[in-house]
Parts: sequence; C-alpha cells; structure tokens
Amino acid sequence: ALETFGQRYPMFSIGAVKGRIVDDVVRARRPRRVVEVGTFLGYSAVRIGAALAPGATVVCVEFSPEFAATATNIIDRAGLASSVTVIVGKGEDASPEVLKRLQNAPADLIFLDHCKECYAPDLERFERAGIVAPGTVVVADNVRFPGAPGYLEKVSKPDYSTVLRDAPYESVGWETKWKV
Repeated sequence: ALETFGQRYPMFSIGAVKGRIVDDVVRARRPRRVVEVGTFLGYSAVRIGAALAPGATVVCVEFSPEFAATATNIIDRAGLASSVTVIVGKGEDASPEVLKRLQNAPADLIFLDHCKECYAPDLERFERAGIVAPGTVVVADNVRFPGAPGYLEKVSKPDYSTVLRDAPYESVGWETKWKV
C-alpha cells in the first residue's frame, strides 16, 4: 500500500528497488536485533519487520514526533507492533534507549536513512555504545547521492567490509539540504 501511495504522492522511502536490496540483506543475514535510524512513515520498518523471524526486533529512531506517530500507526496496522518499536529523538541521543531495547546486546543490522551528515558521527556513537560490534551489518541509503559526508571514508577502514550497490535516487524534487 505504501508503494502505491508513493507513486501518487511524493514521500521519502527507500522504494521498491532499494527495498529488494534490504530484503536480500535481511534474508541472507537473518538478524535478530535491527536498528533503523530515520523512520519517516515506517515503509522500511514494516518491510524489514515483516521479513524477520519470530522473536526478532526492530528499534526505530525518528526525530519528528509527527512522523514517529504516523509510523507507529502504520506499524500497528501491519500487525508488527510486538516486534517493531519507534523511539522519538535524534540518532545521536538515542544510544541508551536503543541499547536498552536491544537488551544490552549489539545490533545484527543497522539501517541508516536519516540526516545524511549524521551517518558517520551516529555510527561512531553506536560503536562506542556497543550497538555496533564485529559482525554488525550496516546498510546506509544515499551515500553516493546526495551523499553522506564522512560516511564512506569511515566504512572504508579495515574494521568494515564495504559493498556499494547501484540504486536509483528516489527523492528527486525533494529538498536534499538537511538541517542538523
């Protein structure tokens, strides 16, 4: 339903092509603990949550209270409220609550799709908090265009094994200059 809505009305979402890339990662890695930063209306949260095994959890971080409330309603309607939760706040402030909801264990998968300038510093904060550990898979949207300053440099270090995938930019016409 969200894909149909997105064809008629502009919205931020990873879209069908990138959604399949994320689906492939979820199928291959079978994560038990997922963190999403940048939930907007919940498209990717529902997509990821629906693909997880029973008992797995998705913790979403969304800056906008309005978007978080909408995403929570969509997640509820999708029947995923028991496994997908939304925290209101910035990625930079969310580490303690995220770690608590992950039961003090590192995430198996992190999906970054928020303020592009925040990817690298938020990933560093998650590393320091123990949310990112060896074996954690990090998927980040739009790192080539419009770009995520410092992110590709960070994940090109030996601690990371990085794969870049070609995918369309889904938000042409939307404002891409984020305010941090």
